[in-house]
Amino acid sequence: MGGGSKQTQSSEPWKPVQPYLQGGLEDIGDLYSSGGFRVDPFQGQRVAGFGDTSQQAQQMTMDRAGQGAPMVDQAQGFLSNQMNPQYQSAQLDAVKQNALGSAIPAAASMFSGSGMLSSTPAMEHVSRAAVDAVSPYEYGAFQNAQQRGMSAAGMAPQMEEAGYLPAQMMGGVGGAQDAMRQRQIEGGMQQHYETQGADLTGMQNYVNMLRSIGGMGGQTATVERQNMGAGGLAQILGAGVSMFSDRRLKEDVRRIGETKGGTSLYSYRYLGVPTIQVGVMADEVPHAAHLHPSGFMMVDYGAVK
Repeated sequence: MGGGSKQTQSSEPWKPVQPYLQGGLEDIGDLYSSGGFRVDPFQGQRVAGFGDTSQQAQQMTMDRAGQGAPMVDQAQGFLSNQMNPQYQSAQLDAVKQNALGSAIPAAASMFSGSGMLSSTPAMEHVSRAAVDAVSPYEYGAFQNAQQRGMSAAGMAPQMEEAGYLPAQMMGGVGGAQDAMRQRQIEGGMQQHYETQGADLTGMQNYVNMLRSIGGMGGQTATVERQNMGAGGLAQILGAGVSMFSDRRLKEDVRRIGETKGGTSLYSYRYLGVPTIQVGVMADEVPHAAHLHPSGFMMVDYGAVK
């Protein structure tokens, strides 16, 4: 079977899509002329700011801080006294006086009827024994008081910090409320701008879909049938040219022969196009077919046997 074909390269969109592309461009122009590209600024509040709860928590924190740290001040005074030799010496002297003040009257009472109070050696012996008996208790009490004071001084910062806990808890609740109000504002802004640009976005999506189907900006191959011979496909077989070969895009389909490899050849017209073409069907050559983003099948004629 003899014959020939003419192969041309074109950067035009697929012809059935061209009227829709032209109409889409006109619609976009009309939208621009009517001010459809203009987006009005969002007029509402953009920042939530601090709510009532957050402001109350902040005021509580300021009020508490304004009171100072009296416990810490007392602890600092206690520790300063502990490091002051003169203060410590005075404290020990007081302990001694307390011991003597307790021991001597007790000794005098014990020997008041014995006639020995007039004896200085006896009195000194009795007083010493009484002091020795009382002193451990006085010094033990003094040491216990010192230890309690040190423990209290160490706890003072934590106690002062605990005074801020109610304000901190309220601040956490206020922060969560502020964050929610900010998200609501941002949601309102997003809805505003989506509504403002809805027409433009819809047209853009429509034109992009047409461009995908029509192959706008890319080259497409067209084989014009000059006769009905199978040789009309000779120039593109093995040439690596990809063409739409989906049955859904064709009409007036007739089998006219086959290739040397046994693949059926058909004559057909693309929908809405008067020119008769010669080629294969994509579903009959799965090894050479691939899916176009438009959803229609194409065939790499270089892989057709």
